[in-house]
Amino acid sequence: MKKLILIVFGVILPIFIHAQTKPQALVFVGFAGRSEVEGIYQYGAGVKIPLKYGFALQPEIFYDKHYTEFYTIINTWSSVKVAAPFLEFPVQVQWGKDFGGIRPYLFVSPFVGFGLGSVKGTFSITENKVDRIEYEATSFKDSGIKPFILGGGVGIGIEAAKHFQLSVQYNSSAYDFIDYDVRNEVVRQFWSDFKETKGRGRKFFEDFYFQVALLF
Repeated sequence: MKKLILIVFGVILPIFIHAQTKPQALVFVGFAGRSEVEGIYQYGAGVKIPLKYGFALQPEIFYDKHYTEFYTIINTWSSVKVAAPFLEFPVQVQWGKDFGGIRPYLFVSPFVGFGLGSVKGTFSITENKVDRIEYEATSFKDSGIKPFILGGGVGIGIEAAKHFQLSVQYNSSAYDFIDYDVRNEVVRQFWSDFKETKGRGRKFFEDFYFQVALLF
């Protein structure tokens, strides 16, 4: 195993330690693909580091508010509207080819994220179509959403005149980020129904994202 790791690093590292041109700073805004996500969804900054053989690294930092709505019908009618802010740190590994100032590229983008500030969530359960119980969650702990995410994305993009990027990517978390043993009964019931209908809690973080960036 050690030999295999050394071979992999011996092949990959030379690609990623020799920048071909000067790094470029960038700023960007992003939009989520789901219709229930409203307005500008993320904004941040980063740096693009050109490398050999068409590769480039693009580490970024951005503020990202995951906003979504879910409805489940199992034992009860359950619903949630929740907005959870995160500070995320992706690193794009790009490969592309320049065609006279136009550079299409493919990329993978592993990321980590940390919960930032408060959560705004309304959990609702209606039993017998009459009795409705609501709970307002104001923190990650109360909402059952874990304040740390780890995942990755794949995408395609196009760069024009070395100063403009337009990209689309699909992101997914690496594991379940829902605490199903959350203390509040309403929240716990909702996530239990959610797990039964939607699968694991990683669904909360899955989406297509569109990003527009300016490079300097």
